Amino acid sequence: MTQKKIRNPKTTQKQLDPLLKNIEKILGILSIEEIVYITNKESKDYLFENTFCGKGILSKSQPRLPYEPLQLSPFEAFYLISELKKLQVVYEETNEIVPSQTLWDLFSQQNQNFSAKYGAYRYFRKKGWVPKSGLKFASDFVIYQKGPSYFHAK
Repeated sequence: MTQKKIRNPKTTQKQLDPLLKNIEKILGILSIEEIVYITNKESKDYLFENTFCGKGILSKSQPRLPYEPLQLSPFEAFYLISELKKLQVVYEETNEIVPSQTLWDLFSQQNQNFSAKYGAYRYFRKKGWVPKSGLKFASDFVIYQKGPSYFHAK
């Protein structure tokens, strides 16, 4: 997959999301710990740079090491699957495709408020904002106008 970065500092997420629909699907892996992650270097770099989805499991931001997986939050994973149609998730042990309803059910079991929080995540993404985890700020999300690389959260 040799896809170039399509984001620039003047591009909003609202402008970018429709452009992402033209790229091929990225393969995500559902681990036995029930976490979705991306291991392909080009895919994880492309996804992070153009959507700000995910974080490195070691660096906690953009993966810095070639072997460092990009971990997606349940909200990011489901948005990439259902809205942008850019992610296909397989089981780590069998490589079988995980149906989106199975992921929804799994994420809902992990977080009783998944449906409401996903609704908020989706709302902000559709409005052109980039929601990220707000856990360290005692909130569900922090939102960025163009992404964490460009602005502090609002």
